[in-house]
Amino acid sequence: MTSLASQTSSDPNSLLGIPTCLFGVATWFLLANDPESAWYLTPEEKKLMIVRRERQVGHTASSEEFHKEDFKLAIKDWKIWMFALGQFGSIAMLYGYSVFLPTIIEGIHHLFRASVS
Repeated sequence: MTSLASQTSSDPNSLLGIPTCLFGVATWFLLANDPESAWYLTPEEKKLMIVRRERQVGHTASSEEFHKEDFKLAIKDWKIWMFALGQFGSIAMLYGYSVFLPTIIEGIHHLFRASVS
C-alpha cells in the first residue's frame, strides 16, 4: 500500500476528489433556500412548490424554526435513544465488517497455509 506522501501529482487517482469538492462549493451558492428565491424555476413551478409544501402534514410557519422546547422533549424521549442505539449498532456492525473483512480473510489465508504446509 502506498501512503499519501508517496503519491505524486501525476497519479490520476489524486485528482478524483476535485470535481466533487468544486461541485459542493458551487451547490452552496447556486442552490436556492426556498421556492421564492429559486432563479431556475418558472413562476408556475414556484407556485406549485409552494402549494405542495403547504399541503404537507405538519407544515406551519413555526415548524420551520428551531425551538429549544422541542429539543428538550427529544432528549428526554426514550424512543429516540433506542433508535439511536439501534442505528449505532447496525452501522458499527456494517462498517466493522467492511473495514476488517480483508484483514480477517488475510488471517484465515495464513492460518490455512500454515496448516497445509
